[in-house]
Amino acid sequence: AKPQLGSWDMAKFANNVDFGQGSLGTNVVWMYNDLAKKGPYKEVESEDVTARHSDPAFDEYEARPTELLQTRLRVSNTGWNTPFVDPYIPPRNLYIYWGASSATGTVASQLIGGAGRASSGQRVRQILNFGTFMGNHYADDVSGHGHFLHKLDGQEFAGLALKCCSTLLVPPMENDLPIYGEHDVVARRIRNFVSNGNTLIMTGGDYSSLIFLNKYFHLELKKTVLDEGPFERLAERDLPADAKGKWGGVAHVLPQSGLSVTSVRKTSLPPGASLLYATPFSTPLFQLTYCQAEIGREACRLARAAGRSCLRDAQEGECVRLRARGRRCSCGHILYDGFDFIDHHASTIGRSAWDASLLAAVAMPNAARPGP
Repeated sequence: AKPQLGSWDMAKFANNVDFGQGSLGTNVVWMYNDLAKKGPYKEVESEDVTARHSDPAFDEYEARPTELLQTRLRVSNTGWNTPFVDPYIPPRNLYIYWGASSATGTVASQLIGGAGRASSGQRVRQILNFGTFMGNHYADDVSGHGHFLHKLDGQEFAGLALKCCSTLLVPPMENDLPIYGEHDVVARRIRNFVSNGNTLIMTGGDYSSLIFLNKYFHLELKKTVLDEGPFERLAERDLPADAKGKWGGVAHVLPQSGLSVTSVRKTSLPPGASLLYATPFSTPLFQLTYCQAEIGREACRLARAAGRSCLRDAQEGECVRLRARGRRCSCGHILYDGFDFIDHHASTIGRSAWDASLLAAVAMPNAARPGP
């Protein structure tokens, strides 16, 4: 038997302290059923919402007792079926690099009293509805959608680098710029991850992401100084093939906000770069294709003896010819989104026109070509 509604036992029962039966949701529903027939709620005599509602949307709806409270909470002046949570679920193959400082503020936010500011890592996590809160930290989502990658020199990333088809999103690296030598195993692993048909998404906010790309992918990207924007999306016909139809939910023009957007000079981009948003001289959103090809057998033997890789940088067109001759060569994508994802936001969830760019970026398909 259920305890009396106003008793201490009922309070414990609703929180599953002693009774150990039912869930908190079903216990609250039972409490509501009792409460609905007492005091000012006495007019509620029936548990059938269809008997008291004139909305045609209810005509074929039959509420079970355990659904009653949820149904009532969803009824509002704006529509009975308006969701009260963001329904977005991150892709199952998405990983987010969560370094030691990902949950702390940037140097800039600390200088202005950063206790009230959200870090870029936290903002990125909020936009993507990423992770499950475990009391004092966020862990991989219990649904299996979205995973945290805490370090690049661990076994998890070593496994990801050997296969396709995953997406690794790196929030602005406020204090976590990984530094490895050119021939270090982790540096090679970073390149192998991309070339094996995966996608690496780098975000902006400062120069760290550009240093990372220049160092590990042998690029010469140059930052645009004091770029005032605004940044206009290219026509649909000019977007990369895998981006078409993915960016319709993003504003056609994205703004600069102080120094929140770090753009790149167009003249510093490598051949084959695909622009998504741009000004006549710069771009804050672009995609690169990075490929690696296997060197010859004798050259590979000498490279291994010297502790080096048997793979070299290659162009996408070159890969097509090499594969036709039976040589191994594969490609992946690098996408750069130059916003810092802090801007004016406080520690609560805010909104920015740039937020949608992150959702579009993670929705783009992988190259999905297993490689060496």
